[in-house]
Amino acid sequence: MKATLKKLVILALAALMILGAVACTAKTEPAATGDTKTEQTTPDFPTKEITLIIPYAAGGEGDNIYRCIEESLNEAFGVTVVPEYVGGGNAIPGTQKILDAEGDGYTIGLCAAGALSIQPYMGTATYKTSDFQGIFNLTAGQVVFSIGAKQPYANFEEWAAWVKEHPGEFTVAVGSIGGTPHLGLVKAFDALGLEVTFVPYSGNAEAYAACLGGDVGGYGAIASATVGKEGLNILANFGATPVKGYETLPNLVDLGATAADATDAYWGIVCSKKVDPAIVAILTEKIEQAANTEKSQQNFANMNMNQYFLKGADFDAYMAEQSTGYEAIIAKLGLASK
Repeated sequence: MKATLKKLVILALAALMILGAVACTAKTEPAATGDTKTEQTTPDFPTKEITLIIPYAAGGEGDNIYRCIEESLNEAFGVTVVPEYVGGGNAIPGTQKILDAEGDGYTIGLCAAGALSIQPYMGTATYKTSDFQGIFNLTAGQVVFSIGAKQPYANFEEWAAWVKEHPGEFTVAVGSIGGTPHLGLVKAFDALGLEVTFVPYSGNAEAYAACLGGDVGGYGAIASATVGKEGLNILANFGATPVKGYETLPNLVDLGATAADATDAYWGIVCSKKVDPAIVAILTEKIEQAANTEKSQQNFANMNMNQYFLKGADFDAYMAEQSTGYEAIIAKLGLASK
């Protein structure tokens, strides 16, 4: 009797142990293989052609930047990247189209500082810089300041000393009022306590000619529209990065201002915030790969374009910083449409 009872107890304990093991297996198995909320998957992207909106006319600077990476871009993605040019309207219609696209990552856009960081504060665009997310910044053209070669100033310090004694008397040609060079120079001169008079022309070519002919004393433009021009004495770099071949030019920090006062005409690839971050990560990886090929690098060099590669959060922060600077100057000058 006692032996039978002992056997029953042993069998009962064994059964409990088996049930416990089964129960433990049932609890832990889903956590290891079936918890879809915590599983990380890579999207199957891209599986079809990608549209790259260029909010400018074909043949312009935006088109030139795209052409630098065009071939490498198709190779990196393994699908065709098709450019769609939407010119006119200060690039606002094309930029808005990027924002209005489906959030599947198959429509992205090449955008510049003018469209993303200036027009929203001019009151001419309904979107904000923060509506976009940066994928990859490609270039940043430094705003530089030059004077006519016949001007009697050997360097920026000599010129600035004269301007401080004669506020508002020195004239500076710019391609337009409210463009990147104009706003960048205003921001820099304000930071340095200098007052000049800006004279707008119909584009850089006319502004340069006016300085060359002595109609005005100085010329403000992006480095690519200045370097190599005859009859100019480049005095300062108001951009965030060195100018190739002119690395010894004084920058804003050298002159007594801060790095935050620097202004660039940046060009980068963006999309709307509707796009899944996992897809944005793939877009960033592929565009970075395309931009860093030997072929693309040579194209940038041939076009004398200043590469300034930023991706993701770094690009977003850069756009935000540049936009804040533009916003303050536009408000100060009263350039926003009523």
